[in-house]
Amino acid sequence: MKVKITSVVSLAVAMICGTANATLIWNGSATGGLGVFKNINIQDKNDNYVSNPSPNGSVAQAINDPTYGTIWQFYKDNDDRRCEAHGANGVDPAIGSQYYIGWGFKITSTVDDNAIFQWKSYGSPMVQNFPLVMKMVGGNLQLHYFPPNSGDVVLWSQSVSANSWHKVYLRIKVSDQTSGGSVSLWFDDASQTLSNGSTSYTGKTFDGSSVDPKWGIYGAVGTSMSDYVRHLRIGTALTDVQF
Repeated sequence: MKVKITSVVSLAVAMICGTANATLIWNGSATGGLGVFKNINIQDKNDNYVSNPSPNGSVAQAINDPTYGTIWQFYKDNDDRRCEAHGANGVDPAIGSQYYIGWGFKITSTVDDNAIFQWKSYGSPMVQNFPLVMKMVGGNLQLHYFPPNSGDVVLWSQSVSANSWHKVYLRIKVSDQTSGGSVSLWFDDASQTLSNGSTSYTGKTFDGSSVDPKWGIYGAVGTSMSDYVRHLRIGTALTDVQF
């Protein structure tokens, strides 16, 4: 009997410790409402930032999906330039830290755009603007790295279809040095080999005075489309964001 009691106690302690050591640092579920983001950016084709929803009808909102329940919809009207969520509220990516970012997405058009995800710089001095971007080019979802001052490195490219769900996991090590930061990618649960032949690419991932993730649609002026996003998470381990 004593052995059984000890086993039960040990299991309870292990469960408590496991909870205390959980490394999920942000839950961007649509059930949390728009307040999970720092703000919403909607911009018309004349570069004016407007309300959510926009006068043209672009909107960032939680909707009910018959399969996945409450998810995000970022709808961008053809007369608007962007409909994006900026930043994870309460999370300020710091130099020297490493983050795993995960989400599922479905886009209603594969027309060329500027981004469905940005790792975006803010403040000054700025020589990168957006160190990392995921965008559609020629029917392919691509991951791009933008080095300081100039250049555009296509790290990865994969054909995707409209109205199909996919999963993305990114590991970003944050550094303001070109030899200090890095990015890795998992697509549809599989680790991806990048253009350098490795699963990790080294580069500068912090510019200006701060960086933040952005999700939604940027670009594709002239096309009305939605980016549906679910299970949005940021953590310090891959298991925190996998689903």
